[in-house]
Amino acid sequence: MHLQHLCAEQIRAHLPPALAHRLGDAQAPEGIARRSFLKIASASGFALGAYPFVANAQPGAAPAATGLKPDQQPAAFVKIARDGMVTVTVNRLEFGQGTHTGLAMVLAEELDADWSRVQAVHGNADPAYNDPAFGMQITGGSTAVKHSYTQYRELGARTRAMLLAAAAKQWNVPLSSLSTERGVVVGPGGKKLG
Repeated sequence: MHLQHLCAEQIRAHLPPALAHRLGDAQAPEGIARRSFLKIASASGFALGAYPFVANAQPGAAPAATGLKPDQQPAAFVKIARDGMVTVTVNRLEFGQGTHTGLAMVLAEELDADWSRVQAVHGNADPAYNDPAFGMQITGGSTAVKHSYTQYRELGARTRAMLLAAAAKQWNVPLSSLSTERGVVVGPGGKKLG
């Protein structure tokens, strides 16, 4: 048996059955056909290239690097209108897997926003919306919420802290005397802002 044939059989053994079947008969007496070898080599190259994305999407995989860059401001991700409507800009495409809902909900939860007053929109092409782990604006490998979860929590918490600080300054009260409730800052004596 030729070395080329043995290598092809080892590669074929690691391919899904449907793909291995489509590659043709490797048992030919003269060894593997050139076309079959090219198909196997291409499939192997694709598998090696896709492995980091697939491995990252597996349950129990090491968590990706996430979180805000020190200079990243919430204004790129969250807008609060005068009527209290919160618009969350999501850095991922929505393919029906619930990414826009999930990431908007993570941010809104930390912001203590009224969920009925939250909407999600897709972010434009901008480095501000790059995937924290991949360093580029990308959607794939079931990594959207996994990679951006901490980032959106921090965005929501930072926005909430900014709102509390602004209310404390406006009312001239200690920050510790304020809280939030369903999108509204609550101050001493039940005073409300928002």
